[in-house]
Amino acid sequence: MFISITILTNMDKIVGYTPPKSPLRSLLAAILLVVALATYYSATLDWGHAGSATVPVNAAQIVQKCGALNILPRPPSYFNQRIQSDRFETGTPPTLFRNASIWTGRISGHEVVIGDLLLDKGIIKEVGQIKQGVLDAYDDLVVIDAGGAWITPGYACLPLSRIAFKLKSSTKELSTSTLI
Repeated sequence: MFISITILTNMDKIVGYTPPKSPLRSLLAAILLVVALATYYSATLDWGHAGSATVPVNAAQIVQKCGALNILPRPPSYFNQRIQSDRFETGTPPTLFRNASIWTGRISGHEVVIGDLLLDKGIIKEVGQIKQGVLDAYDDLVVIDAGGAWITPGYACLPLSRIAFKLKSSTKELSTSTLI
C-alpha cells in the first residue's frame, strides 16, 4: 500500500487569495470607526452647547439702541429753548445779514425769503423783515449787506464760497465783494 503525504509551503500558496476574516473582527472595526467619528464631531461641532448663549452685560442698552432705529431723526426736545448754539465761538458778535435771498428749506424746500437774517450766539433769532426795536437791543451788532446773495442752512457751494466780506471799522458794517 502506498500513502502520499503533501506538505505545503509558502511557495505553494495561490497569489491574491486571502482567507475569509471572522465576522467578529469586521464588527469590531466598524464599532471603532463609529466611536472615532462620534468623538471627532462632538469635539468640533460643540453639540452640547448649541442651545445656550451668553447674554452681554450691556444687553438692555443694545436693545434700546435697536429700538431707536425706528425713531425718525429730529432735534432734541430742548432745541427751541437753547440760548446758545453748541458750536458758538465765544467773542462772535451778533450779526445781521441785510438784503439776502434766504432759502429756509420749508414748504418741501421751495420757500425762499427775501429779507434779513439775525444771528446771535450761533442761533437764528429772526428771518424776514426785522423790526428796528429788535435790532436796538444789540449794542455790538455787525451788519452785513448781502446784496441779494443766497444764505442757506448748512449748504455750501464752491462758487459762492468765493465771496469775501470786508469790515468797515468806522460803521461796523460789512459789504460783499467777489474775488473773481
